[in-house]
Amino acid sequence: MVKSDLPFGSEFSPSQIDFIRVLEMAEEHSGDWRALEDSVRQEYFDSHPTSEYNRRKLANNCKLGMIAYGVLHRDGK
Repeated sequence: MVKSDLPFGSEFSPSQIDFIRVLEMAEEHSGDWRALEDSVRQEYFDSHPTSEYNRRKLANNCKLGMIAYGVLHRDGK
């Protein structure tokens, strides 16, 4: 298996999310991490055939990817 140098690549890829929409969500929930994660989970990961814990983890990884790539700051803005 090839290891990616990109952190959180799978949850932050175009096959998983619509980047423009996720940016809109980040703006809507500026600074409220839980609300952003909930929105991402509901829109993109609730249909995944896995546990609620894992769906929340996928949404959290998407948010962490946005931070890692410099799209969001740690303060949520």
